[in-house]
Parts: sequence; C-alpha cells; structure tokens
Amino acid sequence: MKNISGFTIIEVMIAIVIIGVLITIGVPSFQSTVMNNRLVTQTNLFVTSLNQARSEAVKQNQQVSICATNNGTSCATSGTNWENGWLVFVDRDGDGTIDDGDDCGDAATDDCILTIQEPLAGELTLSSDTRIITYSGNGTVDNNRMLALCDSRGADYARAIMIGNTGRPSTASKTEAPTLTCP
Repeated sequence: MKNISGFTIIEVMIAIVIIGVLITIGVPSFQSTVMNNRLVTQTNLFVTSLNQARSEAVKQNQQVSICATNNGTSCATSGTNWENGWLVFVDRDGDGTIDDGDDCGDAATDDCILTIQEPLAGELTLSSDTRIITYSGNGTVDNNRMLALCDSRGADYARAIMIGNTGRPSTASKTEAPTLTCP
C-alpha cells in the first residue's frame, strides 16, 4: 500500500481559521503603525524645511520665509492650512511675498524660491495661526509659533511643531503640548 501525504480538509480549514484570526488581530495594529509613521515622516519633512529656512537666513544674512501655498508658485493669500504644501524662499525685500525673481546666486537681488514642497501624504492636516513664518538674518523669528499636524484620530495622536523666538524648531506630542488642538 502507498502512503499518500497531504492535508485533510479539516486541517486546511483549521489553518484558514487561524490565519483569519491573526489577520483580524494584526491589521488594526498595523494600520495604527502606518498612521503613526506617516505623522512622524511628515513632521520631520516640515522641520527639515524650517531648518533649511533658518540656515539660509543665517548663511545669506537675509530674511528667509516659509509660507503655506495652494499652487506651488506663490504664498497662500488666505487661510492657515499648510497641508497643500509650502514654499521656502529668500525674501530679500522683506514684504512676505515672492516677487518675480528666481536667481538664488550670491549676487542676487530678487526673491527666490529655495524649496517647493508638495501636499502632505494621506489624510493629514497641518494648521497654524499664521500662513508665513519668517526668519531674520540672525536665524530668529519674531514670535513663538506652533503648528498642529493631525490625522483622523484627533489631537491625542497629533504632533506639535514648535518654533521658539530663537528660531529652533522642535516637536512634541499632545502630552508635551497640552494646548495642541486639531481642526
């Protein structure tokens, strides 16, 4: 008599049930991990832009601004939502708008865009009380600023991006920034 190896239908059904239970338990926690990683990644992206603006302001001893944008070519004229992207630009005339210049060389006299940031990934919101943050030539800002990066889970999971008068950006969670609110 030949021995035939394989699985019985009952063994296959038990394996499918076990796999189903593992997926049911694992998927929600994996989704939370993905959302947490998205928040951290987008927070780091914005902080990188702030550090670039501060560094360029000091390097060029010029006013450098970062502003919310709706079209990727100019600063937003209304609203304080940043999720549509932002621009980092040298604001040589200090008027808070991007003029027609595009030369970023050492001898440049016009404003110039240093970075164009695309809209945020996923269902994230980035909001503040302002639509422009300006660094002076010594790397400081005129007022403390706080931006809130939120997802669908609300303020308990949000990240705060804070900028002190010295211009140095930092990040915090809801427990470290109790005034953090989401739109």
